[in-house]
Amino acid sequence: MFKKIIKIAFLFFVIVTFLGMKQPSYAIKGKPNSTKVTYDKNGNKKQERQYDKDGRAQRDVDYVPNEEPHEHDWDWSGENEKAPKRGERKPVENVSKKVKKAAILGTTLYFIISEGSRIVIPIRNLVPIV
Repeated sequence: MFKKIIKIAFLFFVIVTFLGMKQPSYAIKGKPNSTKVTYDKNGNKKQERQYDKDGRAQRDVDYVPNEEPHEHDWDWSGENEKAPKRGERKPVENVSKKVKKAAILGTTLYFIISEGSRIVIPIRNLVPIV
């Protein structure tokens, strides 16, 4: 009888645990060069963890409702080799911002080289600016 009660209690514990279980935060070591994503109960992205070539956590991106995403880098250096530290919160640099910066830089360089060549090569002044 006592064994039956233990089995029922254990089964109840397992069922309650799995039904109410939250998704775990991912381990600090994982598959090399991979990314793991955690979702909330509504299917929205909650966290993204990226692993480096050695399978160590490299970067976390946290998605907080009603806020901009932010990231944390992991510090594995020196004393932190066995117990790495999650870095300070910083805003995620959007890829589109990088593309805009590259486009502005490229346009500026083109203009400097194009118009600068008019000074270096005077015959270039005969070609109209289009």
